Amino acid sequence: MAPVRENDRKPGRLTGRVAFVTGGSRGIGRAIADRLITEGASVITLQRSPTAAVQREYELSGDESLRAFAGDVRDSHAVSRAITQGVARFRRLDIVVNNAGVGLLRTAADTDDSEFDELFDTNLRSIFHTARYAIPHLQAAGGGSIINMGSVAAHVGFETDASYCASKGAVLALTKQMAIDYAKDAIRVNCVEPGFVATAQFTEYVEGHDDPAAVENGTVALHPLGRIGRPEEIAAAVAFLASDDASFITGTSLVVDGGLLARP
Repeated sequence: MAPVRENDRKPGRLTGRVAFVTGGSRGIGRAIADRLITEGASVITLQRSPTAAVQREYELSGDESLRAFAGDVRDSHAVSRAITQGVARFRRLDIVVNNAGVGLLRTAADTDDSEFDELFDTNLRSIFHTARYAIPHLQAAGGGSIINMGSVAAHVGFETDASYCASKGAVLALTKQMAIDYAKDAIRVNCVEPGFVATAQFTEYVEGHDDPAAVENGTVALHPLGRIGRPEEIAAAVAFLASDDASFITGTSLVVDGGLLARP
């Protein structure tokens, strides 16, 4: 995905705001970063993968709206460092998108302690890390928006996906709880819950089965719209929740699933 050019921007909804996005180098996270920048925001990203190439893309385009940091969201020090340095560069923080996540195709009985810990630390504990370091900046800005990346897996079970389903259920519960705690600070906390989306993680999910083609076809068939989602479609939902268009929305989830949950 190419970096956003100045003439691609849509000034208005997010102009002058600053966002922190975890897992922002590829897939849904990269689409989110690009969409927020398109709508006028500056973006701080944190991801485990090397960030030099992403940062260089923006520099070559003449766009100074992104600062990319390398680090693991499971490491509270890495999260603190990225937020501190990013805020030092852009002078404020208004939006937090907890997007980083991993999957694991295991039943409950087949999941060992280290696998369980890695998944929960990435999908859930990382939200506590960002809350600890980001919320004071949101309070200083007079309010803001936190968007946690959930999943339809918070509502329905998927075969051999025990830890992932459990983690996304916890993300939804934490979203509701944080919305109550921080409403007094004008901080809205919501959750975006995608269905299956065309990302590297989806490819890994499909290829983790004995018959990938059958799994892919069966997964597509779960969506009444007849296809899986695109990262840009999830990014559009995030941009909406980050904007003033969602000013009276907090403590809830926005399901973006092509109708998957509408099925009996």
